[in-house]
Amino acid sequence: EDARKSAQPPVTSLTDDAIVSMASYTTQVVRDGSALTEGTATVRHDHAVRFMLQLPESSKLLQCHVNGEPVRPTLGDANRVEIPLDDPTADGAESEVKLSFTSVLEPLQPAEGELSLALPQTPFFVKQIDWNVQLPAAYDLSFSGNVDPITEKATPPGLHLRKALCRDQQPQARITYRKRTTN
Repeated sequence: EDARKSAQPPVTSLTDDAIVSMASYTTQVVRDGSALTEGTATVRHDHAVRFMLQLPESSKLLQCHVNGEPVRPTLGDANRVEIPLDDPTADGAESEVKLSFTSVLEPLQPAEGELSLALPQTPFFVKQIDWNVQLPAAYDLSFSGNVDPITEKATPPGLHLRKALCRDQQPQARITYRKRTTN
């Protein structure tokens, strides 16, 4: 009987350890191809958890804060980042995770071109990710990818994108830019 008990698979949780209720990112790209992405994620969790992210390829983490306090995440293979979230004071509490990372892309072409951008991926369920992409003001922008445009409100310049109801998916956009012509 003891042998049968030890052969049984371990019990796994039937619910997620955490849910990202909202995330918001801004990516700025300048003419030489340097890119800075800054984001905030609101993570709902009932106990201490490690918030896992996979940064886009060739990105470098700049800073990370949890609830306003700097933290040093664990960096793993292939840009995998684990951010410790402390045990909340109440079930269903939320932690605010702020992070920034840089990327180096090809320099922008003078007249027109394309570039590929991506946000971090997480194995946790995400209700909504809003993403503002900014290139120099001299360019008109369009995109394709696994994100949708946000059109419901007046917004500042740039592309305003959204990815909703996803798990273990990396928001990606292929940005087409074209120099504005003056008439």
